[in-house]
Amino acid sequence: MYNKILLNAYLANNLGDDLFIRIICDRFKNITFYIVESDPYTDIFKTISNIRICSPKDILKNKFDLEIMIGGSLFMQPKDVHNIYAKYKSVTETRFFKNIPFIIIGANFGPYTEKEHYELYKNWFSTLQDICFRDSQSYSLFKELPNVRWAPDVIFNYKLENNQQHFDKAISISCIYNNQRIGLHNYSQKNYFKALANASIYYIENGYNIKLASFCAHQDDLLAIYEIMKCIPSVYHSKIEILEYKGDNLNTFLSSFLNTEYIIGTRFHSIILGWLSNIPVFPIVYNIKMYNVIKCYGYEGNYANIEDMDKCNLSFINQNKKDNYCLDCADLIEKANSQFTFLEKLY
Repeated sequence: MYNKILLNAYLANNLGDDLFIRIICDRFKNITFYIVESDPYTDIFKTISNIRICSPKDILKNKFDLEIMIGGSLFMQPKDVHNIYAKYKSVTETRFFKNIPFIIIGANFGPYTEKEHYELYKNWFSTLQDICFRDSQSYSLFKELPNVRWAPDVIFNYKLENNQQHFDKAISISCIYNNQRIGLHNYSQKNYFKALANASIYYIENGYNIKLASFCAHQDDLLAIYEIMKCIPSVYHSKIEILEYKGDNLNTFLSSFLNTEYIIGTRFHSIILGWLSNIPVFPIVYNIKMYNVIKCYGYEGNYANIEDMDKCNLSFINQNKKDNYCLDCADLIEKANSQFTFLEKLY
């Protein structure tokens, strides 16, 4: 039995990644998980009874049974192809120990264009004990490796506190800011903000309140909200609520964000959470990971690529709400348990 596990995750008060940590800790309450201190982002995990927060020096003093890398877009190719090896080295060097099993949970692969990027990771993946991707397209790239699997996103394992039947007369909108991080499509940020502002105005004029949501302030979601607000006449601002996930307000943030009749979602996990909550969603695809998920999870509603948002008319954006189209998640929820198959076999 593995009792001490080192957990490697993205620590920046990003709602999706923080949920990954909470889900795995809640599922395996008899395991003590250790995470490397990343001040101030690890403070929020101090209240979880089976988490220990350690400095890198203290980590090296401990003896662990297993090391896990849990996260989503872990293996994106850098924009400068000359940095492919350096990026690969920085990712693989997050592995602290070579003498214990190492597994990957919940990731997708890419986007990438260069064979070097693919071959480097394929060689590394072949040395690991288990890898579970979150989409079939990533899996298909490495399916000849016997240690590679796929299952729906880890968030489908999350147990929502309230399954609300009566929603606020509101529209929740999640947005991103183009801070030039890797993996983003080439798009006009001005057109994107204007499109979300126009959608907000449309719904306000039809009697709705708007909830503009920041899933990760560290990645500038709040800046995106302020830019959208600039495009909306001030007379409408009283109908707009700004929701900010701060790390220590998960339940209140989700309760408000999901208390809505419709989600216009750019953030990957705003879409997953909407589906999980049986709320109609209009996805905005900002890179290949969301497109892959739309295809392999069986989604058949309207969606838009982020670079084409200025070409979307409001009736197209509203269609999923009008049709009350919700993705049937029952099968996805069941299959998402397989993200933890490797760990389950140990207990």
